[in-house]
Amino acid sequence: MSRSHLPVVAMMEASLAANSKGRNRHIASSSLDGTVSSNKLDVQAAERALDFMYGWFLHPLVYGDYPRTMQSLVGNRLPKFTKEQSAMVKRSFDFLGLNYYTGNYAAHIPCRSENISSTTDSMVRLSRAISNTE
Repeated sequence: MSRSHLPVVAMMEASLAANSKGRNRHIASSSLDGTVSSNKLDVQAAERALDFMYGWFLHPLVYGDYPRTMQSLVGNRLPKFTKEQSAMVKRSFDFLGLNYYTGNYAAHIPCRSENISSTTDSMVRLSRAISNTE
């Protein structure tokens, strides 16, 4: 969920208010089956992976802000919602759908100070196989 969606939310709410047959639906997808091991760091990595897969889009819709995990790891590179934006986006849906197509397993990877990007922020390596050595 980005702040660029907020004008669309306002437009949709106005349109839906005029036409009671409309619905504001949001669909998110994930590809997480579990962890590569029962190691505490891998379990935490799976939780972070869900925050970065689902939470990035759905957490603002439900709570008005990004997951705390994302806020902590991404820091000032993650856009901030103003109070007005938070109120506008919070609960701005009639239906949430969750798609699941394929499975991956999460493993913890250490934080890197170089090559920081949206693909490394979560500190998670996703793999199709349950193997911590892959």
